Amino acid sequence: MGLSQEELKKINELKNTARFQHSWKAIRNILTWKERVQHYFIRNMLLLFLCFLGGGGLMLLLDEGILPRSDFMNGLMKHLSRLVLFLVVLQILSVLLYSLIGPGWEAKQKAKAPQSLRARNSYTDPTSSVSYSGSRYGTSYLLE
Repeated sequence: MGLSQEELKKINELKNTARFQHSWKAIRNILTWKERVQHYFIRNMLLLFLCFLGGGGLMLLLDEGILPRSDFMNGLMKHLSRLVLFLVVLQILSVLLYSLIGPGWEAKQKAKAPQSLRARNSYTDPTSSVSYSGSRYGTSYLLE
């Protein structure tokens, strides 16, 4: 491109500025938002499943007499049931909040993204727009 050493040095130092770091973090958040939300929901469901599994196992062991009934076990079961109730409420509220706010927020954030990133993020498969003329009337159709 024919840039001088000073210009190349300024370009290389640009990535270390606070403004660039802030902008880059905002762009990364826009592009990875949906994956982070999905990971959040999966993590909550796994915790809920593990609490049900652990609580059910402890109840079974207590009912069969393998574990002795004690104040410690009663307290543990009480805390485990409170944790399960909290996780159920958290999951319900998260799904409601995501369904109300999520789509609008995502569209607004994607509109803020630079045009080059939006074009790169909405990559389409080249085979999805192949046309062929296989009809007896000689018109071509798009495969989707």
